[in-house]
Amino acid sequence: MGLTLKEHAEVCMALAESSASAGLCYMMSNVAVNCLNLFGSYQLKQKIFSDIVQNKTFAALAYSELGTGTHFYSSFYINMAWNLVKIM
Repeated sequence: MGLTLKEHAEVCMALAESSASAGLCYMMSNVAVNCLNLFGSYQLKQKIFSDIVQNKTFAALAYSELGTGTHFYSSFYINMAWNLVKIM
């Protein structure tokens, strides 16, 4: 919508006043969309963005920390693309 990062934070905070979960979900979806917009391939953007718009889905981010029991995939950058390898 053309708003600034500060305005995005204000919207997240306003949502979080009523529901911390709603504020967090809104923020994480927008962060995931921004990451895809900045770094995703054209084909991936077309697939994900059309799903978000047409099916009203949300994007999400997932992180893992090696050694904590939550690390299921390893990512690496090769040939100008991110690749995931399942390690469990």
